[in-house]
Amino acid sequence: SRTVTVEGAALVEELRAKQHMLARREEALQASMKKVTSDAARITAQRMQLQEEEKKLRARMAQEFQAIVEEECRRLQNVYMEELTILGEQFAKWRKNADDILGTVRLQERRNPSVELSTVLGPENTAQAVKCEHATDMTQQEETYRARIAHLEELLRKVQKRFDDDNFMLQSALGVARRDIEMQKRRFETSQRATGILALKMEEEQQRYELTCAELSGRLEMMHFFHGKWQQLKPPPP
Repeated sequence: SRTVTVEGAALVEELRAKQHMLARREEALQASMKKVTSDAARITAQRMQLQEEEKKLRARMAQEFQAIVEEECRRLQNVYMEELTILGEQFAKWRKNADDILGTVRLQERRNPSVELSTVLGPENTAQAVKCEHATDMTQQEETYRARIAHLEELLRKVQKRFDDDNFMLQSALGVARRDIEMQKRRFETSQRATGILALKMEEEQQRYELTCAELSGRLEMMHFFHGKWQQLKPPPP
């Protein structure tokens, strides 16, 4: 009887010890699971934040580039307006000179109807003046066109350089953002794998715990059964 009681107490103590050990393991696994879940949530939040920052960066760079383009358009418009103003002033001067010459010729014609421009300036001087004026106008127009073309080419080079610089900055920022996102993605995948491994281990420990509890419960029930039988077979006290 004493042996059975001692063995039953030992089994109960062993069962309690195993239950305590399994409870501690389960707490540790639950804590690890909670940490992994928290890390996964944090990584997901960081990834969403990086995606939001990437969107904001794209929008800001596009806005800045649009502002640069609009500024260059305004500059080109101002340049064209200035050139048109200069051409208008030159045309006004030319028209005034032509009107002055025509007025002189008409005045001479009114005084003497047979007088022509050639009589005012002389045939040779008239032809030479027309040729010189035409050559001067052509040279001035050619120089003006060349200067305008060179100016426009310089403006286009500046715009292209600004575009290249902004594009380089944008691509660099996007590259950094993509690398950060890839790094966070790899960390998230690693955390997911760790979560899966911990979940598998926790399931295995739970199965072992259930098997051990079932085995110990069976042994304990058997000991109780034999103890009851022994109590029945034990002779009554005198």
